[in-house]
Amino acid sequence: MPSKHYVNDINLQIAMTEYNEKMSPNARVYTQNGRNIGRVSKVYDNEHGNGEQVYAVVSEQEYDKDPKEVSEVTVLFRGSTGFGNYKIDWTRILTSGTTPIGLPDQTRSSLSQSEQITNTDVLNDWLKADAGMAYNILNPSKINVTAQLKDASKAFNDILKKYPNAKIKTYGHSLGSMKVQYALANMPEEDTHRIIGGWAY
Repeated sequence: MPSKHYVNDINLQIAMTEYNEKMSPNARVYTQNGRNIGRVSKVYDNEHGNGEQVYAVVSEQEYDKDPKEVSEVTVLFRGSTGFGNYKIDWTRILTSGTTPIGLPDQTRSSLSQSEQITNTDVLNDWLKADAGMAYNILNPSKINVTAQLKDASKAFNDILKKYPNAKIKTYGHSLGSMKVQYALANMPEEDTHRIIGGWAY
């Protein structure tokens, strides 16, 4: 559970559940106030090396149903992993002469696998996605959609196909809010009637 308490806005609380470290298939998802949102039914986590993190959550009552019978799905788009989570791998730096922002080298690392994954998340989010979007804002004549936004959109469209009869709620915070907006703007037009709402913070 996050240590910070957010404004008493249930939609914001749902959006912030995307930062839960235990977002794996079958995991139960709770807000900071203990409200059960459902269970994680599908995880898209850095599928193509671009850093997207998207989670499909289905209510406890419908979790074991055939996907065609599920009536509602909550889709969470995770925001950036904070720079404060980046761990400097001094062993690798001292033995290979690389810089602290180098991608993890598993053969010479003093970091755990979890720490290496977190470092990759930080670099994907801030250097590839956020910096790429900042470049687009500063150079509007050269707008290119970042690979992370494209992958998040693909994940969202995959969720729409997996649950063809479900109504959809989408949530995102920070970088996740940009993923929500891009995914909704790029979904098949014939599925737009299925969207209950998109909450982007």
